[in-house]
Amino acid sequence: MRNQESGFSLMEVIVVLAILAILAAMAYPAFNTWRENAQYREAARNIASILRDARSTAITRSNLHRVVIEPANRHYYIQAAVDGVYDNTTPVKIRENTLNNVVTLRTGNGCDQQGDVRIEFLPDGSSRAINAAGVPLIPQLPPRICVRDNSSNRFFVQITAVATGRVEVTRP
Repeated sequence: MRNQESGFSLMEVIVVLAILAILAAMAYPAFNTWRENAQYREAARNIASILRDARSTAITRSNLHRVVIEPANRHYYIQAAVDGVYDNTTPVKIRENTLNNVVTLRTGNGCDQQGDVRIEFLPDGSSRAINAAGVPLIPQLPPRICVRDNSSNRFFVQITAVATGRVEVTRP
C-alpha cells in the first residue's frame, strides 16, 4: 500500500510567496500615488463641503454667512453675521477645519496668491467675495481655491455661479 499525503511542498510555498512579493512590489507605487491623491481630494471636498454648508445655513437661517479661508495657516471656517455685521476681533466660528501639512492652499485664478479669502453667502443663496470689512469685491465671481502639493495644483474649488452659489471641485 502506498501512503499518499496531501498538501504543498516547501518549494511550492516558496514560489507562491515569491510571486506575491513581486506583485506587492509592483503595486506599491500605484497604491502610494492613490493614497497621496486621496489626501488632496479629501481636502478639496472638505473645502467644497464647508462652502455648501455656509450657503445652506445662510438660506435656512435667513442670515449672512461667510467662509474665511486662510491659506497661510491651512485653516478655514464659517462665520455668521450678527445684524449684518461680522465680528473680526473675536469671530464666532460655526464650523472650522485645519488641513494637514501635506496640503498647500493658494488662491486666485492663477493660483499665485496666498492672501485670505472671504466668500459671503446671502439668505437668497447667492454668493460674493468680500474683504475683511465685509465690502464686496469686484469682479463678482469669488477667486479660485487651489489645493496643491509643493509644486503643482491637484484640485480647484470654485464657485461657478454667483447667483446660485454653486460650488465645483475640478482637476487641472
